[in-house]
Amino acid sequence: MLIKLGKFLLMAISILSLIGCVNLNKLQAKQIEEKLSEMYDGEKFEVLALGNRFRPLTNDTVTAFVKSKKNGCCV
Repeated sequence: MLIKLGKFLLMAISILSLIGCVNLNKLQAKQIEEKLSEMYDGEKFEVLALGNRFRPLTNDTVTAFVKSKKNGCCV
């Protein structure tokens, strides 16, 4: 009984942490799109993927794959 409860709690915590990651991804994608738009004179961009956050000492960077909406070129 105690083992089943422990497994359930572990699964619930894992699912809830993933929900937080989705919100963080949306926020960071929007920030990246806005910053690139400022840098490239109002050109619109779309973030395709985010990742590479697992760095031991510096957790303030993220790798993003971005596509220009104007010409479809990936950066």
